[in-house]
Amino acid sequence: MFRTIDHNITDTVVTRQKHELITDGPCRDVRRPLCSATLLTSIANGLVTANWFIGGCGMLCFILLLIRALTEERFLVDRFGDAYRTYRETTGAVIPGIGMVQRR
Repeated sequence: MFRTIDHNITDTVVTRQKHELITDGPCRDVRRPLCSATLLTSIANGLVTANWFIGGCGMLCFILLLIRALTEERFLVDRFGDAYRTYRETTGAVIPGIGMVQRR
């Protein structure tokens, strides 16, 4: 995932001029592969440790990433326009096929 996204990973939600729209690799199936990995890891850690606190903390991290993703979506639409809108319509947000935004 990190190899595919490469220099497009930032510590802020703002897109930079050198950013590219990545639609291959793990981004081919989901727009938020980091959120997908966090969700799976949170569930796995909660189950393996049989500890609700560890699972809950992981889910909190997942929720915070989703909040960030919603904010970032606006910046991506502004930066990439119709290309991102088309990508968003055909790609799931975190789980393949789920969370696709349809044009109205």
